[in-house]
Amino acid sequence: MKRTAGYALFVFTPDSKNIITDGGADPTVLVWDPTRINPVAVLKGHTTAISSIAVSSDGRLAASGSKDGTIKVWNLPERKEINTWVAYSEMEVSTLAFYPDGKTLVSGHGGHPATRVRCFNIWDVGTGKDLTSQKAGIRHLDRLRTVQCVRFSPDGKILAVLFAGAVGLFDPETGNYCGGLKGWGHRSSPVRSIAFSPDGRFFATGSDDQTIKLWDIPERK
Repeated sequence: MKRTAGYALFVFTPDSKNIITDGGADPTVLVWDPTRINPVAVLKGHTTAISSIAVSSDGRLAASGSKDGTIKVWNLPERKEINTWVAYSEMEVSTLAFYPDGKTLVSGHGGHPATRVRCFNIWDVGTGKDLTSQKAGIRHLDRLRTVQCVRFSPDGKILAVLFAGAVGLFDPETGNYCGGLKGWGHRSSPVRSIAFSPDGRFFATGSDDQTIKLWDIPERK
């Protein structure tokens, strides 16, 4: 795989056979074989730079969000677009994550209270319909400000949301808060990145203070 500083987003497919990246300055989604120098597919359709990428748990679907608020869903085996919709016009899609069933997609946005725009949305992958208001328990999460990253635990029982530099763990069905972790903060610096381990036991956070913390989810510490 050709090394370049131009690609900011990297997501492995679950079988590790492909890496999905943004196109750098190009408004494209690239599919790579890690053993090859050049991409094996270029997915075109966005008109502005890619700001977020997600892959479904079965590896068949990829979702991409762009700086103009557009979300696209791609069939990876067939290398084609299967759906597209605009979340919020001209508002960057900052993060995407598939529900474990692959039928629903969560997006986060850098909204502002004055715009009365949700910063957290739930979408039907097949139709692009906004399902946020139908999720009675979780819909209150749309009040979160500046959602930067969303991640599901591998078993789908925890939804981690990074918003305004802080992290919350929630039940994705009820929206209930799942409890905090001791020493959650990184000194005085905001958290910028989050990730679950493949078995869901551990959770990592990275911060502006150049530290990474690893948390034991069952022990909450």
